[in-house]
Amino acid sequence: MLIGVGTVLATLAGCTGASTEGTPTDSATPTSTPTPTPAPPRITDQSLEAREQCEEPDAATITTSGDAVVVEGCIVGKDGCQRPVLESARYDERADELHVRVTTEAPSDAEVCTQQLVDLPYRVTVTFANGRPGTTTVVHDGANGEQQAGEAETGRD
Repeated sequence: MLIGVGTVLATLAGCTGASTEGTPTDSATPTSTPTPTPAPPRITDQSLEAREQCEEPDAATITTSGDAVVVEGCIVGKDGCQRPVLESARYDERADELHVRVTTEAPSDAEVCTQQLVDLPYRVTVTFANGRPGTTTVVHDGANGEQQAGEAETGRD
């Protein structure tokens, strides 16, 4: 009789009522890989170069060239000793905007200056890493006071 009970137990040993057929095993579950957020534009270089001729006083034209924003403008100085100066070029990440501010100043060794308003042509180049800003705004603060000289879309191609 014990032999018969052992045979029945051995037969039922694999039966627990749960079937493993059709259920997944330890296979890899697909996961979504988050898309990395691109780094924001960052200024790597900025310069101002005096030019020979003005197109339009108190105005600026904004273009792009590769990773650079180029501003060609004409600020009005209060006398013949004034020179254009890049006071600042700042990138505002929240607004995705480059703010360029150009002013005038006389060299410290200037002695005798013509007493007339002068047009001061310039070219500002601001180079970026990680792409260009969406927009660029240029402000002049010269003999005619502070005023916006230009604004343009300069975003990624």
